[in-house]
Amino acid sequence: MRIPRLPMWALAFAAGVLLADDPHDPGRAAALAASAAVWAACADGLGPRLRLLAVVALVGALRTSLAWLDLRPPVLPPAFSVDDRTPESVTGVITGTVEHGPERRSFLLSSRLGAGGSGRVGIWVVADRTGPMLWPGDRVRVRGRLRRPRGYRVPGALDRARLAALRGAQLELQAERIERIGPLERLGPDEPEPTWNPWRFPARLQAWASARLAARAPDPAAGATARAMIIGDRGGLDPDLAQRFRDAGVAHVLAVSGLHLAVVALLVFAAVRRGWAAVPALAARVEPALAAAVAAAPAAVGFTMITGARTSTVRALVVVLIVLGGLACTRRARIVDALGAAALILLWFQPLSLFDPGFQLSFAATATLALALGARPRPLTRAGRALGRLRQLAAASLWSALATAPLTALSFGAVATGGVVANLVAVPLTELVIVPIGLAGLCLSALWEYGGGLALDLALTAAGWMVAITEAVAARAPVLAVPPPTGVDLAGCALIWVAAVAAARGLWRRRAAAVVAAA
Repeated sequence: MRIPRLPMWALAFAAGVLLADDPHDPGRAAALAASAAVWAACADGLGPRLRLLAVVALVGALRTSLAWLDLRPPVLPPAFSVDDRTPESVTGVITGTVEHGPERRSFLLSSRLGAGGSGRVGIWVVADRTGPMLWPGDRVRVRGRLRRPRGYRVPGALDRARLAALRGAQLELQAERIERIGPLERLGPDEPEPTWNPWRFPARLQAWASARLAARAPDPAAGATARAMIIGDRGGLDPDLAQRFRDAGVAHVLAVSGLHLAVVALLVFAAVRRGWAAVPALAARVEPALAAAVAAAPAAVGFTMITGARTSTVRALVVVLIVLGGLACTRRARIVDALGAAALILLWFQPLSLFDPGFQLSFAATATLALALGARPRPLTRAGRALGRLRQLAAASLWSALATAPLTALSFGAVATGGVVANLVAVPLTELVIVPIGLAGLCLSALWEYGGGLALDLALTAAGWMVAITEAVAARAPVLAVPPPTGVDLAGCALIWVAAVAAARGLWRRRAAAVVAAA
């Protein structure tokens, strides 16, 4: 089985990230990685392809070291302390999106920490939901206790330093009331501080859509589920409800994922292409596929920004843009190559995202489906096509569950067994009913209140069915609590994965059986 070039480059870049992942001494890690890469590039007996991969790994190692150097602990003015004992008052600008939870909200604050600080400092702020409404680009004053990110030194515990690095933060602050003064205060615009933010309008649009869905929801659970699925607003999700989705193995439908974005892009592309082709004067001047690709690309970008641009959505956005670009140029892009390009782009801009569970799960599931399932011959009869789609959905659910099980065990210490069955209903209900009809209802309600309301009611009803199905599966399917796998365990799982994918593609079947037995 020959792996295409772009995925190989992505794997080499990821290997370089792993080699240089040392937050305490990134320079030494980069030097070791550079030495290894130079030795591999100059060693005799290696072909030009392996030498090129060594160079790509070197670039990944150097990029990771630079990322850790950018996130090194800042030099603070004497007036500020990070020992958790003294409350501080910090002024800065909200960058990125404001993440809303059931009880708390969090955001990245860019602050100078007064005169004498070493440039801007990224501070991850966690506050309750009381106080003023906050938007990206707002200048705020936050009161609380500054601290350096740290966690517990137990196996499987959350690495808070790495999590803060993924968010672009060097410090953390838990907002709290100090001497009858509120924890948050929104300030007026100040000329030296930038207030424009590209996330501001998408955040307001998400808030409007969230209010529309909440107002028409028949019950809080259905409304919170629909808001999370359609526009990425998880603020209304009850922790118990979110846990039931995890126990049922369908928590991925609550996060706006690549499948959501693919549905949006496909619907816009199909609608524009059909409408454009229906007008002969337009179709004669511009190819309908080109016009549809040009319309679907900004729709995909807009949907990504409105839903918060999470890792799985950004990955899918890159893939969708590559596929649309191919269609616009009358070329067909392979999904595996598009995934490799997406991985390279994301790792270049944020190499530490390699350690994000969302990044790992998203790429593992998508790459498995692209390699193991691939294209299948389409039956001629309608019943044969329906049966084929059902079999493909069942196979996709099984492959995704098996491919992501080691990663969920590594990150969460548990594996949900109900996902294989629950996804047979959850995925079609989400991608064919809740998301497209909900988005259509939101767009239509801006022009026609009654028609848009009917579509929203249908999407919210389907979300209520989703909640009922999830609760039924979660009550019956066991959740396996497993210890985090070791490096040897993960290597064995990787061998099994390669052998299983090769066997599914009709390659190395005897060797694959031997590899599985050995692993």
